[in-house]
Amino acid sequence: MKKITFALAVIIAVGLCGCSESSSDNPTESSVESSSEKPAESSSQSSADSSSSSADSSSQSSVQSSSEKPVESSAQSSSKTPVQSSSKPAESSKQSSSKNPVQSSSKPAESSTQSSSKAEESSSVPSNPSADSSDCLRIERNVVVGLTEKGFRAKEIVVPNGVVEIGERAFDNCLLLETVTLPDSVTKIDDYAFNNCQGLTAINLPKNLREIDDGAFDNCSSITSFNIPASVRDLSSEAFTQCYALKSITVDENNPEYCSVDGVLFNKRKTELLRFPNEKGSSYTIPAGVNEIGEYAFDHCTNLTSVTIANSVMSIDEYAFYNCTALTSLEIPDSVREIEEAVFGNCISLKNVTYKGRTYSYNNIYELYTD
Repeated sequence: MKKITFALAVIIAVGLCGCSESSSDNPTESSVESSSEKPAESSSQSSADSSSSSADSSSQSSVQSSSEKPVESSAQSSSKTPVQSSSKPAESSKQSSSKNPVQSSSKPAESSTQSSSKAEESSSVPSNPSADSSDCLRIERNVVVGLTEKGFRAKEIVVPNGVVEIGERAFDNCLLLETVTLPDSVTKIDDYAFNNCQGLTAINLPKNLREIDDGAFDNCSSITSFNIPASVRDLSSEAFTQCYALKSITVDENNPEYCSVDGVLFNKRKTELLRFPNEKGSSYTIPAGVNEIGEYAFDHCTNLTSVTIANSVMSIDEYAFYNCTALTSLEIPDSVREIEEAVFGNCISLKNVTYKGRTYSYNNIYELYTD
């Protein structure tokens, strides 16, 4: 009996030692194996042999049923059905985003560009432009301020209706220009607006024009005539300087400020001679009743050789005969009380100028000047 008891104690001790070693050496592995592969194996060791076989069969069937079939079914369901269902929406979204949105976004951008360009054109060109040369002109606030590159190459320019002013030096040095048409809306031609347009042969002065400033047509050497409309109230004495081909200046009879006599420009009362056309002739007699020879009246009349001054003339303004290079002689009546500076500037051919019993030449003509 003692032997049997001792043997059982030894067996129990050995079994306890074995259990402690297995649990301390690899607890994680045993827990994983017991939980994932054979959950009923550890319990079968402590139970009877007969129950272990049934546990083994039940554990195997549970493992197969719980681990293999669900995983396979989930893999199949997740790999086949979801992928197919998700790929189609992605494809359709790509197609819809690649076709419809791009087309719809490109059209608004195009329309905005067109609208902005049209807005710029409308701001630079006056309202109601007819067949004109707007693309040749730079227009700001209804004032022509200059020409575009195309404008400098143009031979004919039609200024659009709505323009109110031809700005200072707007057509300056436009050498190829031959014809300009101004609309009736223009009221002012500013200083040197058409300066040095040597090829310009024809220009209309519109019926509402009120002001022509200094040098407006300076050195427009191909223009032969000007017709001043009735509306002009302010006409500079320097407006037509160096117009070497100019033969006639006419004025509308209804103009209250100016008039023309045989192509020569006077004030309305004919008391002041304002402009003698450069190509009018080689000699001229100033009519009786004229009291004043205005500034630049005979300026650059290079073909003029003689002038007869009426006894009614009392003053000769500055630069009146400036650069009359062919003028050789002149008699100034005693009625003249005032001879301003540079009246005979650059009259290099003057040899005999008589005034109040004294004779002058170009070399000492400055002694005549009273100012």
